Amino acid sequence: MSTLEYANWLGGQALLFIILLWPVSLALLTFIAISGYWTFEHQRHPLRRQHLGLLIPAASIPLFWLVGSVFENQPRYAPVLDMILDLLVVLSAYILFALKKTRLFAFSVLLWILWCAFWSAAVATMSITNIWL
Repeated sequence: MSTLEYANWLGGQALLFIILLWPVSLALLTFIAISGYWTFEHQRHPLRRQHLGLLIPAASIPLFWLVGSVFENQPRYAPVLDMILDLLVVLSAYILFALKKTRLFAFSVLLWILWCAFWSAAVATMSITNIWL
């Protein structure tokens, strides 16, 4: 299996964890819908270009899959995933601080992205250390 095929397989495994924990995933998606309605319909805040910054942390999710596939069975590289996850949390906090008027919606979207990134990092860590659940 090539590196990209293995990264795709790791993404499928991360998606499987998100689906298996469907009550949490459904609650987070419902929170996004409610906070989006509250922010953009009830309070009448316009959707601006700076809201696209919410999608920047989502780029780390495939990065976890690639790191997990490139460093497969090499446990000494496991701290790389922890470093990426820590930087993702700091970046999310900065984005949340920057979007003042739509902070509830930004929090809900970033929480969903961090949920997906956590499971992607967990699957990539399992791949790197070769210790599977």
